[in-house]
Formats: sequence, structure tokens, C-alpha cells
Amino acid sequence: MASESTPKWPPEIHRLAESLSLKVFHDPDKVKFGDHGEPANDFTARIIELMFESDRGCVLIAAAWIDDAVAKYLKESFEDGSSADSAKAFAELSTGFKAPLSDAWARETLLLAIGAIDKRIADSLRAVRRLRNKYAHQFTAAVLTDHEVDEVMKHLSDEDRTSITQILALGTTLVASAPNLPTVPQWMRVGFSLVRLRFVFAFAAIMGSLERAKRETTGFVEFLEKMPAEKLSEIIKKSAKKVGIDLPSDSSNPGDK
Repeated sequence: MASESTPKWPPEIHRLAESLSLKVFHDPDKVKFGDHGEPANDFTARIIELMFESDRGCVLIAAAWIDDAVAKYLKESFEDGSSADSAKAFAELSTGFKAPLSDAWARETLLLAIGAIDKRIADSLRAVRRLRNKYAHQFTAAVLTDHEVDEVMKHLSDEDRTSITQILALGTTLVASAPNLPTVPQWMRVGFSLVRLRFVFAFAAIMGSLERAKRETTGFVEFLEKMPAEKLSEIIKKSAKKVGIDLPSDSSNPGDK
């Protein structure tokens, strides 16, 4: 941790963080550093940690982080203003062995089906999940390539891709000069992959898209109140079938099995 006597960090770094926060998250304090280069909040610290993971570790952790955000989005939306019975029913659908919504694909598909996210966001989630599956089952060394990152980046909005390109241009300059700057923190003195940095920024953009979707859409409960029960049942059954799960018929109770 930096002491009060440590020279303050160059203002360019703060502008880089503020640019990422505003353009990707629309929140000036999302990615933030202290005066001496230390991460100022938990999200910033976790972003830094991703940069210095192995490529495999970076992808697996980012995918897990995204999946956790998706699961929380679903959970919070169903619980917001819903009855205790409705919240309990959602818990049964999303937890436990072979629960229909315990699968990442099913959660993403339900978000898309009810209009909580658009196809672009859904495609970006799936791109990260495909890369995660590849790296999780690859026994040889995993090294991120520009092509793999491009496969994720192509599903981002034009605005996010432009913002990332601009931020990377500044970031690349700062990283190159970091070893020669006496005031930068230790984490910037260790070199890291610029391909991985692109992936981390793409990951941040996806997280930003999810956060914006949460702010811009109404809760699921309001939406579901307008959806016929048969339609919702059809969506859930199709999602379950897609991942190889046969749900019990309406006349049977899963709890009795």
C-alpha cells in the first residue's frame, strides 16, 4: 500500500480509468484508483487481478464472474416485489441437481426470451461461454489469440468497441512507459499480455451491458404477469430440453420423486 509520501500517480491513469468507467459502465466511479495507483474499490481490484492471471485463468474467472452476474440478475428480478411463493418457485427452478435454470445457457436464454437482454448481449455471453468451455477442456497450454478475442468483441456494441480501441491506445502507451515511471505501483511494473488486456476490457464491456440492461428494463415480475402461464411453461421446458433435461409433467411433483 502506498504511503502518503509516495508521489501521486500520473493524471493520465485516472483519465484512463474514468474513460473506461464512463464509456463502458456509464458510472464514473466503477473503475477507480487512489492517488498513488492503488485500486479504490473491489471491482477495480478484481479487474487488475484478471490482467495478471494466466490466459486460461483469466477466461475461466471472467466467465464465472459473468455467470454469477447473470444468475443474480435473474434472482433479483424475480424477487423484486414478488410474493414469497413466487420467489420460492424461482429458487426451485434455479438451484439443485438438474434444475432447469441451473445451467448458464438456460439462464442466458431466459433473459433473452423475456426481453431482459437483447440478442447482442446474449451473443456476447455465449461467446465468452464457448471460449470458457474450450479452455476448461484443453489440456495443452492455453494462450489467448487476437482471433479468439475478436470473436467476443464482434458481439459488443459499436460504441463499446470504439471505446475499447481508444482506451487501449492510451493504455498501451502507459504500459510501455510504466517501467520507467518511478511513481507507478508494483502491479504495473510487471508486464502483461495486451491480448489479455483486450479480453479483460471486452469482459468489462459485457458486465457494463448487463448493468445497463438492469437499469433500463422493468422487473421480470411485471413482465411475467403479462405472459400467459402456458407460454412461460413452454420457454422453461424448451430451455430444459436443450440441455438434456426432461421436466416432469404438470401432473407430477418433482418433490415426490
